[in-house]
Amino acid sequence: MKAIKTHLNKFGLVAAALGMAFGHSGSEFISTFVENILMPFLSLVIGVDDWKGHVIVMGSFDLKWGEVLKDALRCIIIFISVVYILRWLSLEED
Repeated sequence: MKAIKTHLNKFGLVAAALGMAFGHSGSEFISTFVENILMPFLSLVIGVDDWKGHVIVMGSFDLKWGEVLKDALRCIIIFISVVYILRWLSLEED
């Protein structure tokens, strides 16, 4: 058992596993926030009843903008969060 613990600590696998768990739960939270709070609010502002099923017809194809906008907002929030977390971690303590 001690050999396994030494191996896990040597390669930082515990920290990586914790990082993946926190990252996944954070991503799920952001997805829920965007889907259940931001998108309904944007639907009210834009005046669309169903943002998931709303389609903009452009010539011969249909643009399903709701899912694309939801995923774009989610990515932007995650990117900004990562940048600020990395900036916070790189600050030198005075």
